[in-house]
Amino acid sequence: MNFHSKLILNSVLSFVLFMVSMPETLAQTGDPVLLNEVYASHTGTDDTEYVELYGIPGTSLEGISLLVVESDVGASNGNIDRRMDFTADDVIGSNGFYLIGNPVGLASYYNVTPNIEIAANYLENSSLTVALVETVSISGGVVSGSEIVLDSVALNDGDESDMFFFGAPVVGPDGPFFPAGARRIADGVDTDTAADWLISGFNLGPDNTPMGGDTPPPPPPTPMSIMQIQGSGQYSPYIDERIETTGVVTLYTANGANFWLQDPDGDGDATTSDGVFVAGGGFPASGSKPVVGDYVRVVAKVQEQQFGYALPLTRLISVEEIEVLSNNHLMPRAVELSVLPSESIEEGAVFWEPLEGMLVQVEDAIVVSPTSGFGEFAMITKANSKLRSGFYKSNSHLLIRSIGDQQVDYNPERILVDDGSLDSAVITKPGDEMKSLLGVVDYTFGNYKLQPVSFFIEKEEDYDYENEHRFAKRDHHNKWHGNYRNRLTVATFNVENLFDLIDDPIKDDESSTPTAEELEIKLGKLTLAIADEMHLPDVIVIQEVENTAILQQLADRINSLTMSNYHVASFESSDERGIEVGFMWDTNRVTNSDVYQMTGADVEAAFGPESASPGREPLVGVFSFNEAEFILIGNHFKSKGGDDPLFGINQPPVRITEEQRKLQAQTVRNFVNQLFVANPKANVIVAGDLNDFQFAEPGEGDDHPIAIIEGLAEEVALTNLIREVKESERFTYIYDGNSQALDHMLVSPSLLEQVKTVRIPRFNANYPEILGADPTSANRSSDHDPIVATFKLKD
Repeated sequence: MNFHSKLILNSVLSFVLFMVSMPETLAQTGDPVLLNEVYASHTGTDDTEYVELYGIPGTSLEGISLLVVESDVGASNGNIDRRMDFTADDVIGSNGFYLIGNPVGLASYYNVTPNIEIAANYLENSSLTVALVETVSISGGVVSGSEIVLDSVALNDGDESDMFFFGAPVVGPDGPFFPAGARRIADGVDTDTAADWLISGFNLGPDNTPMGGDTPPPPPPTPMSIMQIQGSGQYSPYIDERIETTGVVTLYTANGANFWLQDPDGDGDATTSDGVFVAGGGFPASGSKPVVGDYVRVVAKVQEQQFGYALPLTRLISVEEIEVLSNNHLMPRAVELSVLPSESIEEGAVFWEPLEGMLVQVEDAIVVSPTSGFGEFAMITKANSKLRSGFYKSNSHLLIRSIGDQQVDYNPERILVDDGSLDSAVITKPGDEMKSLLGVVDYTFGNYKLQPVSFFIEKEEDYDYENEHRFAKRDHHNKWHGNYRNRLTVATFNVENLFDLIDDPIKDDESSTPTAEELEIKLGKLTLAIADEMHLPDVIVIQEVENTAILQQLADRINSLTMSNYHVASFESSDERGIEVGFMWDTNRVTNSDVYQMTGADVEAAFGPESASPGREPLVGVFSFNEAEFILIGNHFKSKGGDDPLFGINQPPVRITEEQRKLQAQTVRNFVNQLFVANPKANVIVAGDLNDFQFAEPGEGDDHPIAIIEGLAEEVALTNLIREVKESERFTYIYDGNSQALDHMLVSPSLLEQVKTVRIPRFNANYPEILGADPTSANRSSDHDPIVATFKLKD
């Protein structure tokens, strides 16, 4: 410590020195506060940096500032890079220490909690000076020379031109390297020389000894039941309070880090939950880890975990104590789930919230969606599987539907089942029967769901989930086109992320770029899909293809397998991932006279780089079949990603993406209107993944995106061919158990007269995502099913 600073500090803190009786081992050279350790760099990410202070217990740090000063040679030399002004709440602990540091690394490596938290990389890894300075003496953002310095130390990266400040002892370099840090040889012993210091270890070893100032013990936690914690509403009355509660451990998450706790008796109040989620993230250092069936006492803090516009989840965090009171306790009685609200999402949320964290039982449920890539599937109870509810017994699907007056049945009766408590997901598909499932009610990613304790599922006999093989029928081309020589077939197909092997640095495609093996499987599956399941349509509108080259690779695969001769076209789009709309057409069957991407100010506003979400500009193709011309407009509208969750705080949910789809739809409709001005009897097809339903949602009005394309007021009407499919089959995609039509094909009046068939081949949406890795099957080649229509086209 500098001599002049000692004189000043002795006068400033004489009262503290007089009042505090100091043990001999503390502040051995008489300094009320010193820098004791500085740790600036270590192996891995710098998330364990710290500055340790040492001094007389009870010394207030108010009026003192911690400075980090740039000491590399150059224009910034002397700049104050970091400044921390201490307050009256900052006091040297009764153990003589005070710690400023990164909380995550200090907890992980040294089981220490800093008194003040700093962000990772707070201290730079080059020459610097660290100092304790009287706050009132600081005059700006650069060292002035008038600072009253209480203590300082410098770390040197080895550049002989570097300049340090405040007469600080200089530690380092460590060979040719910047030192990891510096620590005093003896705590609190200061002679204002480098001889007081050692270079700290780089590898987060035991020689580094960060010590936080101890604080008075917190007041005892408030004892309360789980039911009191939960309360009768969405939010606990005790948010952020330290509580003590008891219950039976009913289930662990698969990683063993968290568990659910339930009161064995409950309070008989149907509006309050008897269970709660305990977020461990690691258990208390002492005591044994409880097992399922243990009756335990828990001391923790109450939190409402909430993301965006999702509902909150009441849970216990910052677990301080877990005490096992008894073992082998009987499980609390599970609530039987039978009749759930079937139309109102608000009623659904009211139903589920008081069951949060509790054991529930479901018997004889019907699976309505396949297992997703997130390990989730949906089912409904037999009591809810009734006619005119959106459930169709013929295919065991649950469809989102309009119930009139811009009201939509989003099927709150869906019971989502997750795999968060399982070593592996339950692989299933629509039509399977869940004979029995015992689980705990959870809420994640905007949905209530069950985490299974135990289950018994009965699968359809003719389905092997691990080995579903469908081999190519290579005579389909001749057979199909022989029977339909005079019929045009047009399809739309979202192929889901058909990317090449190149990670393009100007596109956000890193997560979508496949390995060579993944691409081989993808191309093989899509080849089987188009050849065997779609029967080689004459023209296909393709969505989610990265570029023309990879689309041509797919076409070449199909051509080599069949007698077709597919050509392709696509154009770069404004989409940030780089996905495009493309065409594939069989030149043996149709002639193409023009392909171009829509352009213009309205297209830029709806799809371009400056639009709300840069998208995929529509593609226009002019084709002829048997000398009859038709114009095809391929689309891929803005997705619903970003809208409020169905089970969220806003009811009805806010659909922020809707406005851009309306703008996109109007842009396409304006183009269609121009076609009809030129030729009122034009054969026009608008097709693609429009990412919206064929009916209005709450508050949307009559001008929803599909209605806009169909035509409003005096416009020539287009007809959505999804309406030509029977109700039970009006879906191309399944999301969170809801079957829905996002893909559409709309045709002009002249073409409507010539429609012969409309079908939705079922080889994707029905099947679990695990089949996406099976190279012998078309199943799950994408997450969308295509639409295929045939026309007896007249010239």
